[in-house]
Amino acid sequence: MRRVLLGSTALLGAAMIFAGPAAAEMETTFSGFLKAEFWGASQDVDDPRNYVFGVDDSEFIVKAKNTADNGLSYGVNLEFELGSSVSMDEGYLWFSGDDWGTIQLGGNDGVLADMPYSGDFSLTAAFGYDGGLGAVWNFQNEIYFPSAAGTYGDQAKINYYSPRFSGIQFGITYMVDSGQATVGSDSLDSDSAVGATFLDDGTTTLTAADSDDQDEDIIQIGLNFVDTINGIDIGIGGAYSTSSPESGSTAGREDTEGLHVGFNIGFSGFTFGASYADNFDSG
Repeated sequence: MRRVLLGSTALLGAAMIFAGPAAAEMETTFSGFLKAEFWGASQDVDDPRNYVFGVDDSEFIVKAKNTADNGLSYGVNLEFELGSSVSMDEGYLWFSGDDWGTIQLGGNDGVLADMPYSGDFSLTAAFGYDGGLGAVWNFQNEIYFPSAAGTYGDQAKINYYSPRFSGIQFGITYMVDSGQATVGSDSLDSDSAVGATFLDDGTTTLTAADSDDQDEDIIQIGLNFVDTINGIDIGIGGAYSTSSPESGSTAGREDTEGLHVGFNIGFSGFTFGASYADNFDSG
C-alpha cells in the first residue's frame, strides 16, 4: 500500500522536501459506510407504490498520513463510491501545520459546502434536509432541496483552512474550471468546441474555445465559529462563492454567485439547526 500511495508523482515529489526517514512511513487507515433506508409516503397523487427500500449511499475510504521530522503533517485522502461500478468520489493531498493551517490539493468539497452550518448536520435520511425524499414523494415539478449556487461538488480545487483561534476559522477555495475532473487527468478541461486563429504567415492555431457554458476562476470564502459555552454546543458559519462564465458561454449570462449561512445549537442530546441560501442572479 505504501508503494501505491507514494507512486504518484505528486505525492512522491512532495515527500522529497521532507528530511529524514519519516517521509517514507505512512500511517494508513481503511474505513467506509453504507446507508440502508426504508422510505414511505401517503399522498393524493396517484402512484402505484409509495414505499421504497434501498441503499442510499456507500463508500470505501483510504487515508494515509505522517508527520515529517520538521513537524509538517501531510497525507492523502481517497474516497470511492460503491455501486454497480467503483468510481473515485474524492481524492486529494493535504499539508498541515499548527501555526499556518491546512492546504488541500485535489478533488474535495470547497469551503462553500464545508464551512457553513445547516439543518442537514442534525437531520438526515429520506425526510431530512439531505435526504432522498424525491425518490418516493411526487413533487409535481415543485422546487425542493435547493442548494447554494457555486458549490460545484468535488471537482479539482485548492483549499486553505486557517488554524482555529478562539473558535474562529477562515477558509478559501480556488478552482480554475468548474468542469475540471476530480482525479485521473492531467489535461485541461475538455471544452465542447475549438476556436481557430489564422496567423499572417498562413498558419492556423487551434485553441480551446471555453464554450461548454461552465464557470471559471471560482473563488469561495468562508468563516465559522465553533465552541461549547455553558454546556451548549454552538456552530455558526457561512461562505460566499463567485465565478465568471467562460468566454464562450451563453450571451448575457450572469456570474455565478452563492451565499450560504447557518447555525447549529446542541444541548442535552438535542440539536437544532437552520440555514439560509441566496443565489443572487446566477445564470
